Amino acid sequence: MSGQLLIERSPHALRWEPVWAFGAFASGIWLSHEIPAVASSLWFAAACVVSGGALLCRGKGAAIALVVAVVLLGAGQHSLRCLELKPDAVQRLVRPAVGATALIEVEGLARSEPVRIQRQSRPDLPVRPEGWWFELDASRVGRFDASGVLWVFVGDATPPAIRAGDVVVVAGEYQPPEAPLNPGERDWRRVSAVEGGAGTLSLTGPGALRTVRRGSLGLGAVVQALKARANRALGLDHERSPERLLIGALVLGDRGGTEGARVREPFALTGTVHLLAISGLHLMLVAATAVWAFRLGRDRGWIEPLLVAGLVLVYMLVVPARPPILRAGIMTIVLLVSEAMGRRHSRLSVLAWTGIALLAWRPIDAFDTGFRLSLAATAALVWVGPRLRERWRSGRAPEPIQHARGAWSELRQAFVWGPVGAMFASSLICWFAGLGLVAHETGWVALWSVPATMVLWIPVVVILVGGLIAVGVGIFLPSAGVMMAGWLDPVAGLAIWLNNVFVSFPVVGMRVAAPSLFGAIAFGVLACWLMGHRHRLPAYIAGGALIVGLFWSASWRSAAPPLRIDMFAVGDGTSMLIRSERGALLWDCGSLASGAGRFRVAPALSALGVSRLDAVIVSHPNADHYNGIDGLAQRIAIDRVLVTDAYVERVEERPEGGAAYAHSLWVERGLDVGTLTRGDSMTVGAAVFEAIGPFEMPPGAETNDLSLVAAVTLPDLGRTVLLTGDIQRDGIAALRAARPGLRADLIELPHHGSYSAAALSLVRDLDPQIVFQSTGVGRISDRRWTGVRDEHDSWWVSAAHGWCWAEITPEGAVETGSGLGQFPR
Repeated sequence: MSGQLLIERSPHALRWEPVWAFGAFASGIWLSHEIPAVASSLWFAAACVVSGGALLCRGKGAAIALVVAVVLLGAGQHSLRCLELKPDAVQRLVRPAVGATALIEVEGLARSEPVRIQRQSRPDLPVRPEGWWFELDASRVGRFDASGVLWVFVGDATPPAIRAGDVVVVAGEYQPPEAPLNPGERDWRRVSAVEGGAGTLSLTGPGALRTVRRGSLGLGAVVQALKARANRALGLDHERSPERLLIGALVLGDRGGTEGARVREPFALTGTVHLLAISGLHLMLVAATAVWAFRLGRDRGWIEPLLVAGLVLVYMLVVPARPPILRAGIMTIVLLVSEAMGRRHSRLSVLAWTGIALLAWRPIDAFDTGFRLSLAATAALVWVGPRLRERWRSGRAPEPIQHARGAWSELRQAFVWGPVGAMFASSLICWFAGLGLVAHETGWVALWSVPATMVLWIPVVVILVGGLIAVGVGIFLPSAGVMMAGWLDPVAGLAIWLNNVFVSFPVVGMRVAAPSLFGAIAFGVLACWLMGHRHRLPAYIAGGALIVGLFWSASWRSAAPPLRIDMFAVGDGTSMLIRSERGALLWDCGSLASGAGRFRVAPALSALGVSRLDAVIVSHPNADHYNGIDGLAQRIAIDRVLVTDAYVERVEERPEGGAAYAHSLWVERGLDVGTLTRGDSMTVGAAVFEAIGPFEMPPGAETNDLSLVAAVTLPDLGRTVLLTGDIQRDGIAALRAARPGLRADLIELPHHGSYSAAALSLVRDLDPQIVFQSTGVGRISDRRWTGVRDEHDSWWVSAAHGWCWAEITPEGAVETGSGLGQFPR
């Protein structure tokens, strides 16, 4: 959604009732999210009762009752759409253990053509096999009727011999949508419930797939063909350069996978990444271009916006049907249809009612940052934009044009108080409106967002308009479309270069402590209120003090107990937070799955109130202990990264390996990288972190036995936490020899809980109160640990229990628990 066409033709009285209704509906969604056990039928019944009571009231009593009824309706809609599954949903019929899979056979309708998945190219992640995926609308699971859409992955270089509309039977490993295992993590079960998704199904090859009946999706097949031709017209069906990735993102919403993310990241630093994502801004530009083309002949009156709405609808069939694009399309079409009807409503009222309709359709979007930012920016443009533009024109209008300097006056009129000035004002409004929400989500404030947007706007418009023309031509004449798209490569290169100029500035942005959601909303409302009205200096000083106070209060790191350890669930990998008073360290940050640092650890740290880490310590150069640091650094400020000598040697010996690749990412991001050796120590609040390993090993020793081993102690309370990394038999023996009288209240189970007689003996001899085992599902039920596990009441396994924590109180007591019980199952 965007405000580029939200220019009022005549002043309209602003009605706040729809705005209050939107706030009440969104509040109901939040209420149901916090109380998930209440059924939708109860929420709706309560709404009916309260609505009936409103009929018996008058004045403010009736208004309050109606607001409460809308709150209850929002709660009921969220419960119905996000929390309740159909009786025949695949997730209900098949329930594997947490994090596990189940072998099933599914019959259903192929909803899409197979799409190729490229082989994973990052050296710090396991090799991902080449394969294909398609959407399957399930009708049967085994002998039972079923419903739900599965994402089917076929791990084979040869594409499966199916097409959209075929009825197929597939057999493979089924995994339902994931439950949140860490605080702050998104609940994909609720997202899937809204979208009708049922999880993923992995096939080992085309032999596990057979076609029952050939068919066609009719219109769906036509849409698939249009998308294929559009991608071919822009050259997205083969190896893509950074320029072509940028063009694909702008015109067709193609994210481009890992390579596309690398192209978009510099734009995120300058606060201009929104220009690369299809939104209302792009659709409004499509509409404006179409209006200009239609008006080349004559003004066609009410038929004109309807024709443009139809064109926008066709464009939406070509781009991916992602929620942000659908939201933007709906908003654009609503505005165009309202124009065709000839009525002049308050734009803010139209926006509020449209927002309610969008949330009724997808209640989960109330928790989506993109939806919040889009709505906030559009509302700010509608609320503040006309007044600020009027003040810009009337309060600072140029002097009457004089003959001697007429050219300069005309130029100033056009570029300062004309369209360019209006664009600057709109960009400023959007920046202030979304500043708090961006800081809440990312902890980053881009200082050059407004001027960078102004500079990049011209090449972005050229790419978007030229790309749309190339797609339109390429659908009918593919070779001509490819040739026209080729002319856009220099323009895309210019956009990348201009953005890199801003990135090269000494200060691009600033890392801030993330404010609360309510604080972020208050920030945007206050900023827009101050921009939209004339106030005296004291009012501005008060507003500035409130804004500064919002971020200043959020920047204070909350004091932790004398010692607290949080183990996050990252699959096959390790990430543990160590806090003492106002100090915070992270012990390892990696996983065999991609994105653990950004999508698991970073949200968990934010939810726990940690916005800055004193250090991230890498125990040894295995990817599942370090490959999440770069993603984490995109969300959390990191003072330094500390590695071992073994890590430095790995970087020098294997310059093309994963350790060197990760190290280069840290350097590019400006992280301070140092080394930590045996005997080094540092103070973390009231605790002392001491490196008691790595130990001397004979030549050819395994990398795991060169792991850093650390003890975190509270000298005043006599408590110790032992972190062992991935040491195995030789490393454990060296630890025993170096610290024969070692004791520990909490121990990290060596090597993720891989069984060995040495590890078993270590745990028995130390006899800790708490054992942390950070691992994936593969090591959950190793029976060789059963005896010693039964001897410990607090043996936490991340794959089974999710986020786990242990705390030393000021009195020296040890408390512990698992966070999985805090997340609805």
